[in-house]
Parts: sequence; C-alpha cells; structure tokens
Amino acid sequence: MSNRPSASQPPDGAAYRFFFDENLLPVGRHLAKTRNDVLHPDHPGIPEVRCGAKDFEWLPIVGARRLVLITRDKRIRREPAELLHFQRFGVRGFVLTGKNELSRDQKIALIERRWRAIEQHVIDSGPGPWMAGLDNNGRIRSIRLPRRPA
Repeated sequence: MSNRPSASQPPDGAAYRFFFDENLLPVGRHLAKTRNDVLHPDHPGIPEVRCGAKDFEWLPIVGARRLVLITRDKRIRREPAELLHFQRFGVRGFVLTGKNELSRDQKIALIERRWRAIEQHVIDSGPGPWMAGLDNNGRIRSIRLPRRPA
C-alpha cells in the first residue's frame, strides 16, 4: 500500500478548501503547487470541473464541496442567473476588485500576503452564501448579496 495521496485527495490529510476560477487559472495553478488546499479547473482533485465549463455548471459543485471560490469575475455579483446559482448552492467567495488589472505575479503576491486575513474572513463569515471583495490594496470587504427570490 502506497503512502502517496490519491489524485482526489490532498496530501497529509488536509482538506481542499479553495477553488480558483478559470479566470485566475495561472494564479490557481501556482498556488496549487505551493499549497495543498487549492483547486482549480482541470485539477485532479476536482475532475468534474474542466477548463471551459460554464459558471452554472461548476458553481453547484463548489457549493456542494463547501469550497471557497476566488474569482475576478465581477459579473458574478450582478448577473441574475449567476447570482441565483451562487445563492442557491450556498457558495462562499472572494472577488478580486480594483480599478487596475494586476499582473499574475501581483495577484499571487496579494493573495499570499493576505492569506491569513482571507482564512479569518471565511471563519468569521460562516456558511454561505456570502461574497467578499479583495481589492488591489488587500482590503477585504463584505459584498451584500441581493435577497434570494422565493
């Protein structure tokens, strides 16, 4: 019997906790190499989410697995269909906000620098659905979600 983790489980008994949207794929891939709790599309730990999948296809999976989404898709806050999935499946997530687009390396540095604050926000915010913004200066602020239609 091998001590190596299976492709669907992180090493050392840790649990996957974060899912990086495809729009942050280079960031997610980098962090998945340095952290054992990060997933992204086409990661062996989440084979049902492939690159090119539509948000409405993977949001239910992220919610069901209780992963924390990290995205730069600002439309997710305003698109009724995406918001409905976000809320219906109890997704918890951070949206990178800011007027200026950061480079891949700047995004990685920002997220790594604020990782403890991100984790604390997850603890403080509890079960989903909830959404928070992470701006270019590293400030985290809650984003009010509209009332879910009955």
